Amino acid sequence: MGDLYVLAYFDKEDGSFIEYVRKGRNGAISGYDTFDSARRGHIQSKRSHRAQIYDLRIVKAGEVTIVKGAE
Repeated sequence: MGDLYVLAYFDKEDGSFIEYVRKGRNGAISGYDTFDSARRGHIQSKRSHRAQIYDLRIVKAGEVTIVKGAE
């Protein structure tokens, strides 16, 4: 399994995590399977209002933990 990247907002003052970028009708967190696709998402998201307030960064997702199996 390869790396997974997400976009996240951080405070410009102290660098603390605010929240993940949510996209789409259902507000899902978008994951990217390559750094290049995450970079394209970053460029698109920089136009948003929140990206003007907070520091927008590409974050490498950590360990994947299955919380509940498919039924």
